[in-house]
Amino acid sequence: MKTKDGITLITLAVTIVIMLILAGTTINALTGKNGIVARSKEAKEANEEGKAKEYLNFLLDDYNSSNYLQETEDGLTDYLYSLKNKGKFENFLLSDEDTLIIQYKKKYYEVGQNDGFYFVKSVLSEEINKDGKYFIITAKNIKDGKIDILAGCTYIVLDEVSGQNFNFVIPEGEAVTIKILGNMDIDNRGYKRSAIDIKSGATLNLYIYGRVNVDSGYGEDASENIPGKGGYAGIHVPEGATLSLYGSGQIYAQGGNAGNGEIARNSSLAAGGGGAGAGIGGNGGNGGAGVSNDTARVCENGKDGENCGTVNVYSKLSVYAYGGSGGSGGINTYGASGGAGGYPGAGIGGGGAGGAGATCCTGAGGYTGGG
Repeated sequence: MKTKDGITLITLAVTIVIMLILAGTTINALTGKNGIVARSKEAKEANEEGKAKEYLNFLLDDYNSSNYLQETEDGLTDYLYSLKNKGKFENFLLSDEDTLIIQYKKKYYEVGQNDGFYFVKSVLSEEINKDGKYFIITAKNIKDGKIDILAGCTYIVLDEVSGQNFNFVIPEGEAVTIKILGNMDIDNRGYKRSAIDIKSGATLNLYIYGRVNVDSGYGEDASENIPGKGGYAGIHVPEGATLSLYGSGQIYAQGGNAGNGEIARNSSLAAGGGGAGAGIGGNGGNGGAGVSNDTARVCENGKDGENCGTVNVYSKLSVYAYGGSGGSGGINTYGASGGAGGYPGAGIGGGGAGGAGATCCTGAGGYTGGG
């Protein structure tokens, strides 16, 4: 008898499938999210950051000991400049000896203070909200004109983001801290939003050390008997929200102008202008509509402006807050009643009330502004 050794096609197929599964498992173990390569990279970064902390703490300890023993007349700023000039690190940012950040090997380290002794507290991540509670904001991590802020976290803003069109939205929950160390503009005049929008139930601790300009969105003009829209607050602090301001710099907060009432045609009744947003506080109210047809003559009062939440100002910070302008009342080209103008917003306080639609009804005009 003669025999021939070999394998069937089915056996070969099963063998190939098993080999592919094993290969996929191996590759995933090596290169997956929690794979050997990723863990090795994280371990390497953690080791490098640990060495950097040790190195920077050594530099700070030299100042701590000299300062404690009163062996130096130089202040911390002079000491840091001397280290920078010697190439010990790339750069540093110091604000009133309260917030100190040292840039070393392209990473940012926040320095804390305890009874006059300085130490490296944490590495600031540029990957917003990846992990931890301390993050640094730069131009490259601003996406789609906004930054996702998480409750309970601290964000350090460097001056290189100045001029970017973005806004901060502060969620309710544990207090959020934002420290702006340089001069910057948060310009949102072309958007339907506040430059800094604190939700009801949220708390923002905002530190300003440079010169910060805040401009917010304008209300839309009326069209087709839709009344003028209210303007947005520069820093939106509605009822239930808390804003605490700190630092030694200057902040200029400009509320958004309101939309104008519609120019009425064909014997329609003109719409009212919107109320303006506060510099710091409430948004403006919408204007009232005005409609005339064969069966009814309808006009609305303007909507009240939004009340303001709690605003605290501490330290040596200078605050310049300006409410926006109320929208103009719509005019009527056929001599019928025109709409009322909206009211300006407060510097710090409530948003302006919207103006009434055509003044054919009693109580026309939204006279009550936000508190």
